[in-house]
Amino acid sequence: MSVFAMLVVGISAFVYVNCASTQNPNYISAQDLGTIGQVDISELTPQELKRFDVIINREVSPCGNEYSLAQTILKQNLCPLTGHATRYVLSLIMEDFNEDEISAKYVQRYASVKGQDIPLGNSPVLGPADADITVVVFSDFQCPFCARTAKNINKIVRSYPGMLKLAFKHMPLTDAHPDAMLGARAAYAAQQQGKFWEMHDTLFARGRAGFDPDKLRVMALGLGLDVDKFEEDLVSEAAKAAIEADIALAGKLGVDGTPKLFVNGRVLDGGVNLLEERIREEMLRKQYQKK
Repeated sequence: MSVFAMLVVGISAFVYVNCASTQNPNYISAQDLGTIGQVDISELTPQELKRFDVIINREVSPCGNEYSLAQTILKQNLCPLTGHATRYVLSLIMEDFNEDEISAKYVQRYASVKGQDIPLGNSPVLGPADADITVVVFSDFQCPFCARTAKNINKIVRSYPGMLKLAFKHMPLTDAHPDAMLGARAAYAAQQQGKFWEMHDTLFARGRAGFDPDKLRVMALGLGLDVDKFEEDLVSEAAKAAIEADIALAGKLGVDGTPKLFVNGRVLDGGVNLLEERIREEMLRKQYQKK
């Protein structure tokens, strides 16, 4: 059978029959998908193309329906997340991850219709409580990477009014940052007076210089806090318990460094520069689920 004939048969029946894949009637060749322009495989080496072929036929649709990723690439109206998922797989292939590593990452991001359950509890939240998309960040006030990330996250959250909420979780890495726990306590104390996010920004702006009680007192005065109450909450058992609860939750979720972000319960790989893409992806997922 000619390649042209195979393409015609494959499109009309929604699957390609391939001599090398008779055990899987739903197998769709990555090479064929590239030939008909459904995906750009021009930069893949033969080995990378082989890996891509395996992954798209092994993994389920990113919408969690009955189709494979390959089937949704062929007919993308089956799942609006297909473009995102395909680009993600290709990026992992180009970074030289092997098939099992790619599958593990893909499953973590797409195989479950619902992400991990991350209880917000009494964590400070920026944005509407009923927002469709929840971004949770585990962070450390003395971490320079966290400071840079915090600025970007806040801008992104504010650019999607009504659609997103940001929840903050404490994860002071005291081995590397000796004043991080004190910073977390200060943020907790400010939260008790409704000024968490103001203290959040102040702590990140001054984190590299470190914290001590006198500096924190000045920060509290600058934010218009009741300083006596602030200092009482700073050293309270309640502050210790709240921070330890966040640290324990981080351990359960496999968080091993900061900053670490989750978008609707799915871990964000690659840093805050990919956050907007993941937000758009979650919007598409929500639209699909509401159908």
